[in-house]
Amino acid sequence: ISTWPEIPETEQQLLPAVHTAVSCWMASVKNEESAKELIESEKQLRLKIEDQLEGLQKIGELVNLKDNECKELKQKLETNERESSALKASVAELTQTTSLESK
Repeated sequence: ISTWPEIPETEQQLLPAVHTAVSCWMASVKNEESAKELIESEKQLRLKIEDQLEGLQKIGELVNLKDNECKELKQKLETNERESSALKASVAELTQTTSLESK
């Protein structure tokens, strides 16, 4: 491995090299554990996001349903207003006819 120090010839020089190698190995183990934790956190976040998206889709569906209901009610209101105007015109006609007949 290129990051490992060269092995020295004397035992006195060997101890710091071993210490450095062990330190590098421990750091790589910690990095691997951190990476596993990050991957698990990412999975949890993905699940939360998927749940939230599902909730938003349901909300969108409800909004569309309510929007359609509002459009239907608006059409019914317009129909009722036209019918009401027609009935008022008929009542006015009948009233006028009745008043003419009574004279």
